Amino acid sequence: MNYAEAMSRFSCRDKSVEYFLRNKAFDFDVRNVARTYLILDPDEYVLDDVVILAYFSISVKHVIFDETLSKTKINEIDGFSKNAPSANTILIGQLGKDTEHSNEISGSLILDLAIAQVYSALDTVGCRIALLECMPIDKLLDFYKSNGFVFLQQSRDNELLQLIRFL
Repeated sequence: MNYAEAMSRFSCRDKSVEYFLRNKAFDFDVRNVARTYLILDPDEYVLDDVVILAYFSISVKHVIFDETLSKTKINEIDGFSKNAPSANTILIGQLGKDTEHSNEISGSLILDLAIAQVYSALDTVGCRIALLECMPIDKLLDFYKSNGFVFLQQSRDNELLQLIRFL
């Protein structure tokens, strides 16, 4: 099976994450908007079969600070000024695992691999924080918080929560 077929077979509980991989990841890569990293089943790969266990995407995002964000937090993020209006971040934009293979890889391992890629980008360009945006679901928030992320603010459209991890 080739990569296109493997991507079309990828199934995720979060249909927007599934949709991104199937319909947007390639275009985002070609247009240099984001890079998508596939985590493959090594046993299948050795047999010339492509089975996607999980994936994540990385890009950059400029975050405008909400006026309710504390000056202390802004200074901590910016590193220079408590009055900075915004900051550049490395965004972990998508993170998902295939439902059929969900017991074969942990969410923490996927996030660790994404963070390793964030640090690789950090070696090339400067940045102080990694950013995640997620739905306000307690299980998701607990997972990200247990992996070093803290709440920053709601997104500008108030649909997602923005969480950061200092690098």
